[in-house]
Amino acid sequence: MMQSTEIKVVKTMAVSDVIGPKEIADAGNMKLNEVTALLQTLLDKGIVRKKERGQYQFTDNMFKTWLNRAYS
Repeated sequence: MMQSTEIKVVKTMAVSDVIGPKEIADAGNMKLNEVTALLQTLLDKGIVRKKERGQYQFTDNMFKTWLNRAYS
């Protein structure tokens, strides 16, 4: 089960194909170090992956599609 802060991060990520921690922090009004820690947790859970240096995306595009439909 995801925590509310993790949900905030994934909802912010759902509007982009690839996004970095700074963009997530700015969009979600969160601290950068908090977002970085949450992204590591989401990596460990297999929900996101690093696309390239400092850029993240979902491991499953269907999850992104579901988020966009559920929270739009």
